[in-house]
Amino acid sequence: MLLSNVAASLASPSGKRELSPVTPAINHDERWQYLQKIRARLNFYSITINGGKAFITLSILMWVLALLAAPKKQINESER
Repeated sequence: MLLSNVAASLASPSGKRELSPVTPAINHDERWQYLQKIRARLNFYSITINGGKAFITLSILMWVLALLAAPKKQINESER
């Protein structure tokens, strides 16, 4: 890294050392907002998935209970 700076200063016509471009600093506020948006989206998806699982489970349970509670037909000896 140091050699590249020396080479850059020698190559510049004015003899001044040219600074390499600096990467911009991370904007922590924007990053925090982005992470909050992702967390909210994941929270929504998990609530939706868990709600769907609960709905399916309760539907199956109600269907089984309806089958168990259905009146049984009596088979008479004369119908055989």
